[in-house]
Amino acid sequence: MENNFDKFLAYNNVDISFSTFFINLIICLLFIYVLRIIYNNYGTSISNRKQFSKNFFTISLTTLFIITVIKHSLALSLGLVGALSIVRFRTAIKDPEELAVLFFSIAIGIGLGANQVAITTLSFIVISLLLIINGKFFSKAEVDNGVYLNIISDNIKSFSYKNIVNVLDKYCYKIKLKNLIESKNNYDLSFEIEFKNNGSIEFVKEELKILDAEMIISIHSSSS
Repeated sequence: MENNFDKFLAYNNVDISFSTFFINLIICLLFIYVLRIIYNNYGTSISNRKQFSKNFFTISLTTLFIITVIKHSLALSLGLVGALSIVRFRTAIKDPEELAVLFFSIAIGIGLGANQVAITTLSFIVISLLLIINGKFFSKAEVDNGVYLNIISDNIKSFSYKNIVNVLDKYCYKIKLKNLIESKNNYDLSFEIEFKNNGSIEFVKEELKILDAEMIISIHSSSS
């Protein structure tokens, strides 16, 4: 019995059709390209969506490759489970929308890797339409006038949240903390703010730089 199982693990492999894999690869590229456009134009995440969406291609194509290779091999499938058990992801997701779209891009890779083109295509169309409808008619009304300030500081010892708020309070009508992520190496803060006037932007940047000259500051509107 044990010998038969060993043989099953060793020989339970099916040759992968290169033409099928290539077609699925092209479809995956097309879907992710469309997903990037939808996310960049209709997403509501406060992070830099254009920069974040560049990861979709790598994530989806890698998933497609893995599923295509392991789907016909029990041994490779078990090996993948073991490999994933030692992987630790430490990158913080700032917004639930980011997690949802990442999962969507992974699902596209899984579906096409399993050669379920019809189901994947139908699901892609439905979910994409929901993303567009949600971004255009439901979420945008709440955030179109928002301005977001993101601050990253590696100066852990001298970092002061209170000092940052004091600077913003001088030049902003509205200050709302959206995220505060603390790690061993840095602080990452995101605020939703409303400047008193356009000139306030430069004053805020200058005074924040006085607190930490190496501080990374990014300011963008919700529609960017």
